[in-house]
Amino acid sequence: MRLEIKNLGPIVDSKIDLEDITVLLGPPNSGKSYTLRALYSTLVILDHIVLQRIMEELIEEIFLDVVENISNNLREIVPIILNAIDSSQNSQYVDFPEELARNMGMSSKNYTYRIFEEDNTAILSIGDRYSISRGELLNELNQKLESMKGELLPIALDTKLYLNASLPDKLFVIQNVLYRVLDGYEYIGRQAYSRYPSRYLRLKDFRIRILEENGSLNIIFKVTIRLNMKYLEHFRNSASSIKRDPVLARLFRDLDSIRLDIDRQLERELEVRLSKRIGEYIDATTENFDIRSVSFIPFGRTPLVYSSIESGLFMLPDNLLFESYMANIETGIKMLSRGQFNKDVVKMFSPVLQGEIRYDKSAKNIRYQKWGAPDLPIEFSSALASEVSGILLPILNAPPNSCIIIEEPEAQLHYSTQIIMALTLIALSNRFGHKIIFSTHSDIFAITLAFLKELRYHERDIIRLVRELLKLQGVPEESIEDDKIMPLAQAISSKRDFTIHFYYYNPTPSGVEIIPKKVNEIMEDVPGITVVTDILYYWAMNLSRR
Repeated sequence: MRLEIKNLGPIVDSKIDLEDITVLLGPPNSGKSYTLRALYSTLVILDHIVLQRIMEELIEEIFLDVVENISNNLREIVPIILNAIDSSQNSQYVDFPEELARNMGMSSKNYTYRIFEEDNTAILSIGDRYSISRGELLNELNQKLESMKGELLPIALDTKLYLNASLPDKLFVIQNVLYRVLDGYEYIGRQAYSRYPSRYLRLKDFRIRILEENGSLNIIFKVTIRLNMKYLEHFRNSASSIKRDPVLARLFRDLDSIRLDIDRQLERELEVRLSKRIGEYIDATTENFDIRSVSFIPFGRTPLVYSSIESGLFMLPDNLLFESYMANIETGIKMLSRGQFNKDVVKMFSPVLQGEIRYDKSAKNIRYQKWGAPDLPIEFSSALASEVSGILLPILNAPPNSCIIIEEPEAQLHYSTQIIMALTLIALSNRFGHKIIFSTHSDIFAITLAFLKELRYHERDIIRLVRELLKLQGVPEESIEDDKIMPLAQAISSKRDFTIHFYYYNPTPSGVEIIPKKVNEIMEDVPGITVVTDILYYWAMNLSRR
């Protein structure tokens, strides 16, 4: 899979081949994060959080085009119908009067009404029909996908992003999910809320039905209202102008209450039942893709983890990437609290965590227990626990064969812990088929990955290395049991032919040059922190002692 980037920030022209593990090295402000975001933007349709957001926005817009059209016109439609009603029309469906429709700027073909008397109550039924063609739908989808790039990157007119991979057509994926969710959809809502309870006019029910016919989505909407006979008799006998009718104030108040009732029920329906259906169809649609999903894990994870645990107290930027990341963290926390997660993932993270995390249902928070120490709420633990949890929690929500993009997985970690984190990423890729792409400033991180690719080792070798590193970090030796490290060691040793690519971002006066580095080059010399330490060393050697 190859990502091509042209004219994006400092990157003029580059081609990056993405493997099981892809490592981006280089100084700050050299375009590594731009590369990660560019990759995410080309795969964003496989982010289930984002795809679900697009689906919900589209469905909401489709509903609003119909629902708002009829509910906002209830104030005008109902009194006109009641004023124009004739007893001879009782119990009949009648087209909305063409002249009145024309005066209101409506199409008379879209509206019908029926009125009949039942138990001293008049029943008024008003219908609407709306159709959206495949072409209109694709245009809406294109606009949404294009607008996403602006949320993720500073796109210029000459910016080009291209992913040379066997990926499904983005529009096809969205359209397929959308049609599967909506075709045959039906909802019946009844009076559930009334801001101003009234004895005179109440919502009986409203119905939505959606059918796919000849490439178009047809939405049929109907509102049925109960009217006290006093309303009906008043309008039948009224000779006054509708605009000056004293009954209208009460009627309009009741119609506003009905409109609010409909809006609230549809909002709830979209949040609960339709959202669940969307999620199910997304999973079914992407199940057989080579890459099933994509997730982005940004830098600065600790406050975001704390925010999720503390119910969103941290103010986030209005950004698609952070919205997706926070949603994945929250889903990971829910999976942890319900015990509905892959235990192997958590076991492989235990060595880098130097312990375990668990969800405390009574306190409704995550607790962390370092091996050989008492547990405590994660917000009172070291930066290690929160930073690593910021990687673990969203990965709990990643299906096999996902693309996981991480900014600086070594952030806040001691050098010894960085080695174990590198081992963990290899284990995740081997065990679950993930493609993992990340940026790093750590030469230790890069060297560890190069060693794992080139050298011969066995499970016992991995366990011995991890034990030595954990002892260096102050974990009591008696707490470091081989069984706790074995899942990580087994996953690393299970696949020796994993592919890995290194890229070094070299700033030049004309832009950043992205240089591929071979594994043996990384083993000999990492163009990163080692260069900085050399500069410091030679500077110090030229100074005299006090």
